[in-house]
Amino acid sequence: NEQIKALRTQELALNKKFAALDESELRQSETVRGRTEEHAHAAGTLERASIAMEQKTRTADEFNKDLEKETSERERLVNEKLELEQRAAALDAEKKALADRVARRRKELEQTERKMGKM
Repeated sequence: NEQIKALRTQELALNKKFAALDESELRQSETVRGRTEEHAHAAGTLERASIAMEQKTRTADEFNKDLEKETSERERLVNEKLELEQRAAALDAEKKALADRVARRRKELEQTERKMGKM
């Protein structure tokens, strides 16, 4: 009889331990599920951020290519402008030289006409 009581007491204690273990397992299961959901959410966020970063990188690369092209075009235009300005300056100098020669010739012609008129 005492052995039966002891066994029943032991059975009750074991049942309580099993119940506590079941409850602990349930809490751990909920924790694991919650962490799994958090992980899935974080992984999704990370994937979206990665995709956005790749797109921004592509956009930056395209911008840099365009900037490089525009810089080259600007340099070409600056060089062309400089060349045209040099040619314009040379033409202006040539025009001034011609005008000076014409003025000299006119003066010489006038002097010649005056000398001829005096004779």
